[in-house]
Amino acid sequence: MRRLALVSVLAIACGAASASPAQSLRLVYHKGDVYTYSYHATANETINAVPVTYEVTGRHTYTVTSVDSVGTAELSLVVTDLVIKATANNITNPIPSSSNPPIEITATADGRVLSLSGRSQAPEADWAVLADRTVKPGDTWSKDYDTATDGSGSVHLQTKSTYLRVEAVQGKSSSVVRTIADLTLDETGVPLGPNVVGGSKIVSFQGTGTSDVTSWIDLNAHRLLKTHMTTTTDSTVSFGPPGTTMNGTSGPIRITAVITVDLVPA
Repeated sequence: MRRLALVSVLAIACGAASASPAQSLRLVYHKGDVYTYSYHATANETINAVPVTYEVTGRHTYTVTSVDSVGTAELSLVVTDLVIKATANNITNPIPSSSNPPIEITATADGRVLSLSGRSQAPEADWAVLADRTVKPGDTWSKDYDTATDGSGSVHLQTKSTYLRVEAVQGKSSSVVRTIADLTLDETGVPLGPNVVGGSKIVSFQGTGTSDVTSWIDLNAHRLLKTHMTTTTDSTVSFGPPGTTMNGTSGPIRITAVITVDLVPA
């Protein structure tokens, strides 16, 4: 019995010694910093019950244009090398893409995107929401917030995050954080991007969804190393004024979608 007790004590001691210490998780931005990622996305959609699958690859380059006193940054996202393939009725065709204007993003040190202006033909990538306190693997926290977009309205997010573990990515020690969010979309006047809307002056989205994002945060540099996102949405798209069409359809259009996005170091 004494030997078993000793083994138990040693196991507890070793476990305590190897446990990850509490960390202050945050993103630190510096004006002029440039972050470049390889981008891959898939979208399985039904558009008015017609199934369509998309695959999108490209390159995402974020440039920090300013940082305020509390660490909130203005970022300019440029999407390049965009390749889009659509599959419908078992036929895959490339979709022409044009030069996309920069997307302007306001992002906080805890990973929340407060505003997003401009869209490309590639789905945006979210990243995990970080804690305001020191945390260790297994800890959880919740935050609710809104992301303002072009036009009026916003996306409301109710999030719950978990610090999963610490692991190495390309030789860098990283914190792995998972955020699950319930989404409510209510946006009007939102552009859909180049080559998508033909003649539409007003585009509105209403719907709901869920998002599941896992991000790897460099513990030393306090920057995003990579992220994986899966989002499911059920939304209705309408556009106007009366008589306006999108690709020949007058709407409203119901779109359900399951979207995955991966950002990895380029």
